[in-house]
Amino acid sequence: MESRNEIIYRELETDIVNLKLRPGDMLSEHSLCDRFQVSRTPIRSVLQRLQGAGLVEIIPRKGTCVTRIRYHIVNQIIYLRIAVESAVIRDFIDICKPKDLIRVHHFLALMEEELKSYQSGNPPDPVYFYATDKAMHEVWYKVTQKAYLWEYIYSAKADYHRFCMLDMQGGYSYGGVSEEHRALVRAIEEKEKDSVEDLVRNHFERGVRRIGERVYTDLREYFDPQSLEI
Repeated sequence: MESRNEIIYRELETDIVNLKLRPGDMLSEHSLCDRFQVSRTPIRSVLQRLQGAGLVEIIPRKGTCVTRIRYHIVNQIIYLRIAVESAVIRDFIDICKPKDLIRVHHFLALMEEELKSYQSGNPPDPVYFYATDKAMHEVWYKVTQKAYLWEYIYSAKADYHRFCMLDMQGGYSYGGVSEEHRALVRAIEEKEKDSVEDLVRNHFERGVRRIGERVYTDLREYFDPQSLEI
């Protein structure tokens, strides 16, 4: 059973990563105590842990601020994912079994169902869609025994995962992403290893292309200004 501190941490982490708490928002210890019905001691412990994860900054005599996304870190994580995931998928093609492909298709189908809802006029749930997307990608990491690499990538919540949620919440092309997933799954099934890197690159770089110059205009408040100058 999770401790009370762990529950508070996970809830605040989720709110920050899903942008319910936006970059630049100030967190009040008093308000958090009221929200979770605890004293300041566990709240301060949780805030220190969130600071260690890069999600907040504790500013002496001012309070606690949700950190802004470091754009140069986002670009480096994308570079890393393209290199690593291309290699992982090629390894997956060599060793995957029918049951592994069934798991991939299961998550692909869940995303397709969410897309059908979107096409019928209902807005998709970006949190659900993103979680399902991650679950599909996780399959090839686990099958190839690269779970540590997956956890390392997944730990980049302060920057990369918030960037992905920002992309999904504004101008995200759900249909385009679903087509990218289908193309990638086809390449896996047909063992087209030579096409994997181009498909992976297109998939991960599209978010940067979609957001584009908006990091300097209407989305600028989400980003660490120094990271935009590099």
